[in-house]
Amino acid sequence: FLGDECEDINHVKNLFKSCILVPGVFCVHYKDRNTPNRLIKEFNGVKVLITHTPISHENDFADDIKPEEVARDKKVDMVFYGHTHIPKIEQKDGIVWINPGHLKKGDKRGFNPSFGIVDFDKKEISIIDLFASNVIYQMKL
Repeated sequence: FLGDECEDINHVKNLFKSCILVPGVFCVHYKDRNTPNRLIKEFNGVKVLITHTPISHENDFADDIKPEEVARDKKVDMVFYGHTHIPKIEQKDGIVWINPGHLKKGDKRGFNPSFGIVDFDKKEISIIDLFASNVIYQMKL
């Protein structure tokens, strides 16, 4: 789960066996050293940066992972990010960038609540509209 407020994960956490959480930049947990702001995880040999913002932010700790450096140096294959609330899947310079959207009922950007599913076995990415339960974006890796 990629932020904003950590409590938003309650909308979908029962749908999955496990969830990984990173806080949004204005969430109280962002300044809590016990909750990582960004992490790199490997899934079936695919290295993924999990972050709220697609670039560094003024609220970061000095030693937080820098998304732009990790992408530039090709230290990951994918970047999962939130922050903009705009669902999107795109490939830039050989790295797949995924923003699953947001889980807010009334979002100011006009998109329905949505979430992403990445199936590393099938090599498939989907972004699902939470209300309509349909796929709004999909990509094969």
